[in-house]
Amino acid sequence: MFNNQDFSVIAKFAKDKAGLYLESDKEYLLESRLKPILAQFNLKSYAELAQEIQKNNMQVHKKVIESLTTNETSFFRDLQPFTLLQQKIFPELVEKRKNSRELNIWCAAASTGQEPYTVGMVLSEHFPQVFKEWKVNFVATDINQTVLNKAQSGVYSQLEVSRGLPAPLLVKYFTKKGIDWIIREDLRHFVSFTTLNLMAPLPFSSFKPFDLVFIRNVLIYFELKDKQAILERIKKVMAPDSHLFLGSSETTLQISNGFEQINHGRVFTYQPKKN
Repeated sequence: MFNNQDFSVIAKFAKDKAGLYLESDKEYLLESRLKPILAQFNLKSYAELAQEIQKNNMQVHKKVIESLTTNETSFFRDLQPFTLLQQKIFPELVEKRKNSRELNIWCAAASTGQEPYTVGMVLSEHFPQVFKEWKVNFVATDINQTVLNKAQSGVYSQLEVSRGLPAPLLVKYFTKKGIDWIIREDLRHFVSFTTLNLMAPLPFSSFKPFDLVFIRNVLIYFELKDKQAILERIKKVMAPDSHLFLGSSETTLQISNGFEQINHGRVFTYQPKKN
């Protein structure tokens, strides 16, 4: 069990390092997520874990942050954003970028890779010339290196490919590997996975502005001032006519005045406001 002091140490660490806001009624969450770390590092209590955090044990730091990040994801999650991408957003961008023949995409909080691979499948299925012949710079990031390793491997269980992935796309883009499935090599190499902490300055100064940014179901875990800071940093790396995709329960309204909400019917996207 936690005492108030141990909870405060761990909650402050999570907030300072990753922006994760843990309210005092989340002790049960901390206990369930952190219990395996006690065994891994041969610690007898959460008090000892708090002490290791205060000692700046970097291995413990890494495991605690990874254990507290939420990695819920699936192929074609919520579906409607990807339908919009296919029917409207990609056609408009392809027309606008037909001279440069280049697209720049960032998927933040990519977890185990289902979201970026879904975007890749939409592009490959409906805009094969772009997928094969254009220069598409596609970076997917997450703070959790463990889930990124899985994403890079492209290997998914039967349960994972059964969640949201249409059977024809499973057959077309995956190959059976024992009891699992591995995604097609050209799609796996289409996305570049790298670690990134959204609370830190974005390392995209050498990148061209992004045409698409996905940061879905992420901002809900941050306090208001951190949401504002993250959105401000994101705006600076977006092209003027680009689109930001948030989760269905998320919005920039009353958080940031730097974006214009675009109503596409059942789905909203957000574009940087012109200064």
